[in-house]
Amino acid sequence: MAADWVIDSDLCNRLGRVGDQIRVEKLDGEKHVTLKFEGRRESIMDPDKLIEFKGGYQLTLTEIFDVFSRKYYEVGNLEVFSEGITNWNTFQLGHWDESLQDYVMIDVIQDGWWNQLPHFETITKMEAEERYGIELPPDQWVVSAHATRGLINLSYEQTHAFVQVAMPTEENTYKIYDFGKYGLFFPKNFLDVMKLFTQTMPAVVMYPDDNVYYLQRQHGYYPMIMTPEQGQEIMAKLRNEIMNSFAGQRVYQIETDNCARWTYELFISVLGEGSLPNLYKMSLIDCEPGGPIQVIFGLIKKLPNQFHSYVLTRLHYFLGAWRGIWIRKSTGHVWRSVSNHEFFDTGEVYLPALVIHKSLKGLFAIEDANLHNQTTWWLICKKVFHRAALLPKSIGVILSEMAHSLHVYMQSKILIQICLDRDQWAQRDQILKNHWVFCGNKMCGKMTTI
Repeated sequence: MAADWVIDSDLCNRLGRVGDQIRVEKLDGEKHVTLKFEGRRESIMDPDKLIEFKGGYQLTLTEIFDVFSRKYYEVGNLEVFSEGITNWNTFQLGHWDESLQDYVMIDVIQDGWWNQLPHFETITKMEAEERYGIELPPDQWVVSAHATRGLINLSYEQTHAFVQVAMPTEENTYKIYDFGKYGLFFPKNFLDVMKLFTQTMPAVVMYPDDNVYYLQRQHGYYPMIMTPEQGQEIMAKLRNEIMNSFAGQRVYQIETDNCARWTYELFISVLGEGSLPNLYKMSLIDCEPGGPIQVIFGLIKKLPNQFHSYVLTRLHYFLGAWRGIWIRKSTGHVWRSVSNHEFFDTGEVYLPALVIHKSLKGLFAIEDANLHNQTTWWLICKKVFHRAALLPKSIGVILSEMAHSLHVYMQSKILIQICLDRDQWAQRDQILKNHWVFCGNKMCGKMTTI
């Protein structure tokens, strides 16, 4: 019965992601299934059992499981952390106080304001290097563009981007903080989903980002090593975003002001323009949707290239592209909608799934080399030797891997470089179709389209 409640309430992913949450224990000579609630263990065999959280917040087990069963539609006042199920609203950044009948939020004005957040995860240096795929210098922060996708393509469905901050500790571990931008309202039915394409709504900063629990999705990272000063600056920028969202000065729109654009602009505000490769930006027409939308995209692609963006953006009028909201700015109120956004002129979007796609294709290695004026050969040597240090190999095997990698990478660089110019997609596809890749003295076949 207890297992059914956990499964039906969609708690499985959350409990599995955090770990050490559910146990079978003997209490008073009987076996009980127990869960952690704010650091203490409680039996979950009786659905009417009352659990008290901080702030005097009381719920029965049935009510607790019901909160998690509705997570796709509303955030609720409970979340799973290392200390167990906790009284915490991820939008309000605080807990519910029963006597006040209001939320008690953290004080973001304080120095080190993030220390007031519930603890989600701490990982070792080895775990961090395995997660991010890079060698971590001592005392340096790691700030990552973290993306997820539920479909293994460039679809705009079931994909999300957020910021993951790995903060070094004195114990040579890293405390993990995940922040994401969301719209204030979640779609509850098919009509809401259709409206979402053009709906502009107030934005909030969520902690922890809900996607950290989505084990059913593919996860990918673009990690950036930052100095402690840069890390502190990122946290200061996040504080400003939190305060501005509470003040009604931030909006969310799935195709214009979405989660991916927010993360990219956050990084650029600290690292500077030109410091990062293109993580998310691409033409909407190059996305890979399914169903009827795929047919519409296919028909638009039959038109001359110069009409693609215009036709696709104007079709948004049928979904209500003129709808928007007023937001407060220092200069006064500003109207924000899809139809008065630069997207309506360019047809370009920030797609979270692109981070995973480019990472798996090895495109970031080429773009990073160009940005930092480094050769591909230098990156290959660094990558191969780092892997050899983790898994000892003979010099002969290492040299053989380097030679093979250099051969493939140098051929790929010529082709991938074309992709960096968004105006040459058609030329890129034609070159790739006609290019053959050789492995040693054998012809392996045509290189697949990137």
